[in-house]
Amino acid sequence: MIAARDYTSADEMRASAHALRRKLMNTAPLKKIVVDAPKPVVVAIRPLWRWTETSFDAHVRDWQVWRAEQASPCRAHMRRRCEDFGITMEQLIGRNRCHPIVDYRQLVMWELKTIIKPEISYPEIGRLFGGKDHSTALHAVRRVAAIKAQQ
Repeated sequence: MIAARDYTSADEMRASAHALRRKLMNTAPLKKIVVDAPKPVVVAIRPLWRWTETSFDAHVRDWQVWRAEQASPCRAHMRRRCEDFGITMEQLIGRNRCHPIVDYRQLVMWELKTIIKPEISYPEIGRLFGGKDHSTALHAVRRVAAIKAQQ
């Protein structure tokens, strides 16, 4: 029968565990780890233009637009089409089901699949439009293609 040992402190329990480990593993005693004082935290100062609304020159704004287009050509196309249609991006990707918005949304889905990025999958198109299902994107592309075929 094994008897449990009572310890009076955590230090005594650790010392007993180290001694037992040394005995079983036949190793040298473990060194006590000394924790240094915490290092001072250095706060990086962010540039002023990240804190406040700043008006940039036209070339800086053009560069920002170009960079956003390079990161996601599909989202850039969606933004351009929103400006053309006179709606907001939130309306385009939102849950609004009124007729002109739905027509614009389906047209943009069709443009993304056929013109902008033909290799994009239907689930990806759905995710671009606020987490819509792939069947929604498939329906949109087929519907606009049928309308274009009739014209």
